[in-house]
Amino acid sequence: MPPVVKGAMGTPGAGTRESSASNVDAAGSRASLIVAALGTGWVFTIAFGLLGSAADPTFVLLGIGAPIAMVVGIRRYHPAGRGPWVAMGGALIIFLVGVGLRVSFKTLGDLSASRSLLPDLVTLPGYLLLGVGLLGIARIQRGGRRDVDGLLDGAIAALAALTLAWIYLVNPALFHSNAPLSVRVLLSCYPPLSVFLVAIAARIAFGCGQGVRRAPAFYLLLVAMSAMLVGDVAYMLVETHLASIPNNLLDVPYAMTYVAVITLVLHPSMRELTEAAPEEPDVPGKGRLALIAVALGVPGLITVTRVEARPGDRVMLGAIVVLLTAAATWRMLRAIRAYATSQERLAHLATHDTLTGLPNRMSVQTAVDLTLASRGTDDGLIALLFLDMDRFKLVNDSRGHGIGDELLVAVAQRLTATTRPGDLVARIGGDEFVLVVHGLRTVADALEVGERTRLAFGVPFIVGNDEIASTVSIGIAISDPSDHSRDAESLLRDADTAVYQAKEAGRDAVTVFDTSMRDRATQRLALEHDLRRALELGELHLHYQPVVKLPGGEIEGFEALLRWAHPTRGQIPPVAFIPLAEDTGLIVPIGAWVIREACRQLARWRKTLPNGHQLTMAVNLSARQLRDPELVQCVRDALRDEGLSPGSLCLELTESLLMNNAAAAADLLETLRSLDVKLSIDDFGTGYSSLSYLRRFRVDNVKIDQSFVDGLDDDDSSDETLVAAILAMAKALRVATIAEGVETPAQAERLHALGCQTAQGYLFSRPVPSDQVPAVAQRLGVVRRLNLVRDSETA
Repeated sequence: MPPVVKGAMGTPGAGTRESSASNVDAAGSRASLIVAALGTGWVFTIAFGLLGSAADPTFVLLGIGAPIAMVVGIRRYHPAGRGPWVAMGGALIIFLVGVGLRVSFKTLGDLSASRSLLPDLVTLPGYLLLGVGLLGIARIQRGGRRDVDGLLDGAIAALAALTLAWIYLVNPALFHSNAPLSVRVLLSCYPPLSVFLVAIAARIAFGCGQGVRRAPAFYLLLVAMSAMLVGDVAYMLVETHLASIPNNLLDVPYAMTYVAVITLVLHPSMRELTEAAPEEPDVPGKGRLALIAVALGVPGLITVTRVEARPGDRVMLGAIVVLLTAAATWRMLRAIRAYATSQERLAHLATHDTLTGLPNRMSVQTAVDLTLASRGTDDGLIALLFLDMDRFKLVNDSRGHGIGDELLVAVAQRLTATTRPGDLVARIGGDEFVLVVHGLRTVADALEVGERTRLAFGVPFIVGNDEIASTVSIGIAISDPSDHSRDAESLLRDADTAVYQAKEAGRDAVTVFDTSMRDRATQRLALEHDLRRALELGELHLHYQPVVKLPGGEIEGFEALLRWAHPTRGQIPPVAFIPLAEDTGLIVPIGAWVIREACRQLARWRKTLPNGHQLTMAVNLSARQLRDPELVQCVRDALRDEGLSPGSLCLELTESLLMNNAAAAADLLETLRSLDVKLSIDDFGTGYSSLSYLRRFRVDNVKIDQSFVDGLDDDDSSDETLVAAILAMAKALRVATIAEGVETPAQAERLHALGCQTAQGYLFSRPVPSDQVPAVAQRLGVVRRLNLVRDSETA
């Protein structure tokens, strides 16, 4: 009996193809299943009648149950590719009928002229049909991709199996002295067909890449194929009188085949056998390599051990050895070519960016170093342009990283299209690109290239269905032929420094490097190094500037202002180190310390200063702190540890900071407001100053920027109109106002006349250390009392 393989029988006679996403009419599907059931039942009736009581009832039930299980499996799991299942289901039915005929005609072991050829003529086409089904599985799993290596390995395994089959099965059957030619030819067909199935099974096995998870159905298929092969070998040995095996044992391998098939088609993983496997590099596993090595040695071993082989055997063995040699040579050549291709691909990946395909930083360094080393005195200048896209992070944050990647590809394509042939375009990381331009005569030529490149970004990029506008900051480093100290690393470093200066200048700019930039960069690096240790060394401290009520000057609270007393440089102004702290992220731990220290000092003054229980403390927040997930907890802990009410702390954010991070700021401010702390907009009037923004962010007060207060000394000033508008806007929304930078009595009087409630500035006090605050409070108290006396006398 032929092997039975995994397969879910597609309904024979059905006119429609079914898939997992099928929208086939339900009535038509039911009709096809009814036709299939009737046809299958008719076949089973014939087979059962032929088998009768001569066969083991268990074997008969398994043989009938396997096709039924196939129909159930297809109906239940809806495998995507039904063709292979239909072919294998048909083969299964053919095998069952063939077994029935073999038992009915009692052909097993009968080599006489009276032997009926009908069982063999019925059974042999089942092998071909089964092979078609297995080939269908192999083709679907590869997704239409060519797998020459898998085919060659399968052919090598098949040739080794054919060698064994020829010597031990085909030869005894084909040259049997007492059997007629027709019987010998038919019996000789079984081993090659089994080898054909072995080759396809090996093809399926080798088609799964190393490390790819195999579904349980895959192993059940191999069990079924192996059991069937064992049964075929046993049958051939019995047929040719080379062995005597009891019938009950002879049917065991086929019974195992049926059991494996039934389990296979009823397991949910059966659908995975006819699904395309993921495309992965075909890396042979150790088991596959070992099998191929053994297969290559089989013909030689057989040739050596069979010294007295017939001439026909020697011819056959010679042909197999030639074919094996050809297959092995082809396989070796393909492996060498694949290795070379892999090395080339690895070398390309090592020197090119995987997203854009442009050369990477390593490639730039190599190319520039070679150019610098080989250029002559008349070759002109070499300019390295360092391009850094402006605000690229906003694209990633707002549109997603997929759109960001597409934008980078579009930028790479535009840069490539707008540069001269021979100039190098590279991506060295993130949103940073490099152009290397040769043969320039003057620095002005390099600037012209930079400006042309910057202007190329003026046209929006088409990404998907969207237009994305982007600008770029460009730093240029230049090497002339007389400067032999230059290398790629120094050019990249200097161009990067120039880019930083272009960013500092407002972005969308081109800057040529000069040595003063390097000095500033060195100083900045040293300052950053010192700032990292300043907090732990106690070099940072707070100064406090009082916020007073107008017109009397009563202290309402303080604003905490950060200062840095450097051990060798002295007092470093905030404008010199606060931006550095924000760029490096150091502002987060420093800002947390400021909140804790300001709350601690406020708690102390509330106990020691006159009317101290009403004092408040204002602390500035930076953009980087807004993104800190620990900020809210930091504020909550500081208030709790010092026993302060939330309303005693006011957090200040600049107007531009709120607008640049509107969504994040709105969410954070709502969270902070849930703590009942006060919120303030600093430098109000310098940015958007919109009524809608004030309503959106729901702050407690706004601080009028000093630039408007300065103009209040003049009797007729446009600044007065602006201040009046801000005060009116705030009053409409019931938001308090604080005027910053008040330096003269005239400014204070005018602010009070316009309706401003509170102010701060040098008129009242400069920012002072904490130990000087009591004296400032005392002085302002005296001033307030004098003002009260003066006002009473005037009244």
